[in-house]
Amino acid sequence: MVKKYTSEGIPILKKGILETFIRDMSVRKEEGTIQDYQDEIVERIRKSNPLYLDCCDSLEEYYSYKTHEEIFALLNGLIIGYEIVRRQGESNKLEESQNLD
Repeated sequence: MVKKYTSEGIPILKKGILETFIRDMSVRKEEGTIQDYQDEIVERIRKSNPLYLDCCDSLEEYYSYKTHEEIFALLNGLIIGYEIVRRQGESNKLEESQNLD
């Protein structure tokens, strides 16, 4: 049986999930809709896990010595990382519901 979660319960990423996410981002970039896509991700987090966004916002205070661009990159990384892990968790849940593991 393939291990699906870390000992902390975080989904372990599969290569296919990461490749799909990168492909989706590339397509959105080519279409000029990457900002809309990122806004959709933020809205999804806002609805399902609002405290995560509160935590991200509060991190800005701790990094006040950084430039605006550096803070933006940090927050963007947190949002993208969340989305990748969310997708893997969703995939795991689907596999488990269909006993595909």
